[in-house]
Amino acid sequence: MKENARMSILFWLNGKLSLDKKKTLYVRLTIAGERLELSLGRKVRVDLWDQKSGQLRSDSIDTLQTNQYLV
Repeated sequence: MKENARMSILFWLNGKLSLDKKKTLYVRLTIAGERLELSLGRKVRVDLWDQKSGQLRSDSIDTLQTNQYLV
């Protein structure tokens, strides 16, 4: 989670697990105590997701593109 005194950003997986072991990626923006949660419209593999860093762990092209999208 990226955070400063007035704003934080959290990425997480939510929803049902699909047959290809993917879940939908969501973001929560908190600004001055107000929350906004949005689906990013991307599905990512659960086994590659690192909740602590809020990114995918892998060196594949798809993973690197998704991580770049999150930055």
